[in-house]
Amino acid sequence: MIVLSCAVLVCGCTSVSPIDELGHGRYSVSGKTRNPFVTWGHVLRTTSESAERFCSERDKQMHQIQMDVTGVRGWNTRAALLRFECDPRWR
Repeated sequence: MIVLSCAVLVCGCTSVSPIDELGHGRYSVSGKTRNPFVTWGHVLRTTSESAERFCSERDKQMHQIQMDVTGVRGWNTRAALLRFECDPRWR
């Protein structure tokens, strides 16, 4: 029970936005957390995984254009903004 509570505490407080179309085949998605126990790596990974899923659903692969991060560790909001394209898969 304690392990499950810790997992929810660490992972349950990261939110990811819907994918926004920027035009010209480019998209953006953001992830954020206020949980001081969530690592930057988790926020970045969660945001990237959302973009990868989006492209995969279109039988394409995600190509990162830019990743911006804001915030500081603690009880402040930390956010990652990913801009990406969906490129054809190399077969």
